[in-house]
Amino acid sequence: MRVQIAIVIAGFLLLLGGAPLLAATSDPRTVMEDSLAKITTILTDPASDNESLWPEKKKKVIAIIEENFDFEEMSKRCLAKAWRKRSGVEKEYFVEIFQELLQNTYIDRLKTVSDEKITVGAVRTRGKKAVVKTVVLHNRKDYSFVYKMRLKNDKWYVYDVIIEGVSLISNYRSQFSQVINKDGYPALVARIEEKIQPEEIEEYAN
Repeated sequence: MRVQIAIVIAGFLLLLGGAPLLAATSDPRTVMEDSLAKITTILTDPASDNESLWPEKKKKVIAIIEENFDFEEMSKRCLAKAWRKRSGVEKEYFVEIFQELLQNTYIDRLKTVSDEKITVGAVRTRGKKAVVKTVVLHNRKDYSFVYKMRLKNDKWYVYDVIIEGVSLISNYRSQFSQVINKDGYPALVARIEEKIQPEEIEEYAN
């Protein structure tokens, strides 16, 4: 899934906020817009623009992400039928390394956020599922981002992002299934372990 990095970064800002992304009693649009404003302020604060301060800022961003993503659901959907064949220990470890893969792939690129504008559009809720449509304006061109969410323990969590019509989860599922079918599940784990090293994250980012 080759999407301009700046666009991906801007879109992922909507996944971040100072509190769980959507509280069950809150209006989705209001909470997302407030969360966007908070995280944008943090990332664009001139006072913390020093490169040496990035590790601490990154740590805070990761903590926020962990509150808003349902990494277990994302892992389950990425592995598809292979998930059912895994033991409890294997599932737990896969969630851990897949979460780290996503974080390593995108977090450091937040340093390059500049003048992207994000607008929250239509919000559709049905039972314990919600879909939030947004538009990212970058270099005078609009890009579509759709966020899929599920209600879990009275909180709304993101479990997929559709970027310009391409599902993040479907993209990973396609890559992962190819590896599993060809070389087996242990080979997939080994590849992800390799990719979560900072200098090796590019392949799964695209």
